[in-house]
Amino acid sequence: MRIDHYLPIGLVALLVASCSTDDDVSKTVGDQTIDFGAYIEDVSRAVGKSTFEDGDVIGLYACRTTGDYANAFTTNFMNNIAVTKGEGGWTYSPISAWPTDENEHVSFVAFYPRSETASATGLTYSFTTSSDLENQVDPMWCTVKDAKISDRNGTAINGSEADAAFEATSGSVPLKFEHMLSKVRIKIKLSTDYPGISAKLNSMTLAGISQSGTFTVADNLNSGSWNESSTKGNIYLLQTTDEAKALSTDELLMGEILAIPQSLTGSTNACIEIKYTHTLAEGGEKTVSKTLYLGDSWQCNKIYNYVIKLALDVNNISISSEIANWGDEKNPAIGTTTDAPEPVDLGLSVKWASCDYATASPYVAGPKYDCYCYSMTFNSTWGPNWCIPTREQWSELFNNCTITSTTVDGVSGYIATATNGNSIFFSNSEYWTSERYAYKVSGSWNYDTYYAEIDSKTFSYSGGGWESVYRPLRLIFN
Repeated sequence: MRIDHYLPIGLVALLVASCSTDDDVSKTVGDQTIDFGAYIEDVSRAVGKSTFEDGDVIGLYACRTTGDYANAFTTNFMNNIAVTKGEGGWTYSPISAWPTDENEHVSFVAFYPRSETASATGLTYSFTTSSDLENQVDPMWCTVKDAKISDRNGTAINGSEADAAFEATSGSVPLKFEHMLSKVRIKIKLSTDYPGISAKLNSMTLAGISQSGTFTVADNLNSGSWNESSTKGNIYLLQTTDEAKALSTDELLMGEILAIPQSLTGSTNACIEIKYTHTLAEGGEKTVSKTLYLGDSWQCNKIYNYVIKLALDVNNISISSEIANWGDEKNPAIGTTTDAPEPVDLGLSVKWASCDYATASPYVAGPKYDCYCYSMTFNSTWGPNWCIPTREQWSELFNNCTITSTTVDGVSGYIATATNGNSIFFSNSEYWTSERYAYKVSGSWNYDTYYAEIDSKTFSYSGGGWESVYRPLRLIFN
């Protein structure tokens, strides 16, 4: 079954958000009302949707079963109900109530944005090859399996075991949305400085890309998959009619694209086509064309970072790529660097980063991150050996280093000096730890996150579940 939903591609305005809850549907028939809280697994500050806004509409489907869900979704309870975000929270009509029999379960499938045409297990998406990338749409999906009046999380959310982290205090159904598409980011730079020689990019095309596809939710509600069309097209990141871009050893962002997850190999292999011009030491100019094949595939809810390194010798041009889960990458537009610093040996059980995460200098304050997202699971672009310190590791630093407040290059902060003479500089007074504090209020779980206070060498906690509280990160190397 499909939802026929055709959407143009373009670029959504920059958004800053956190893994946060939106207000829930107001109670109208007591505790039996089915209410919803909607979340997006992302704190991205680039192309793509990262929070729900007033006026957003979700298409909701529900299957009511006696006993456990039997891997056969039928819209026998809710059929493409429009659930709308407003100032008062999420509302829908007519209101539905939970079955009062504990043996009766309700499973949900939800899509954003809602389509007028109805079917519960899939949608079709297409995009144009236009160079106008100003209005990209970020379709998302969510499933909740076997929810009931006493356990509104159900047994699984998007195929993963449900836990109290997503339980809203009002007892609403937690719709935790994931991105259906792939985010593709393409950058270009010179691989080295060439004294006396300048270079400029004339054109760049992302070629051989599937134009449309169908997303289908699995019968067991555990996953979703794409069947991309065989039609291929191009996305023009820079056309020959556009003004050429000056090139240097600094990375130049050429585009962030929300694309159909797809195989990149086949009869028409996906590639990046570039044309650039550079001056010659003996005078004059030379124009070079190069095709770089991508290979492998794109998957939904993943980010693909491509960096093209240009050399004057066409044979030395290279392309590198990094892959991240969409929900793991936060604030990519705030000076994020993928280059890990040299870990500093302070004579402790672990080595410490010399600078805040997502910065390249100790004297630049790092971006601040949401308490909830980064206290649970954190995957660094610095590599698998880097992680957020525990309270015990922070205490080890506090107890074995001399910490003094100071100002360096006009930046106020703290220096931690070890007995071996090595030191690191902190540009902030508070940093997240990797640990959370859990407690119950009226039978529902709340979560705060511990943070280290450098000036007092103590710990506090804040966050309050989905509350948007931000602090920077300083990583340790294991």
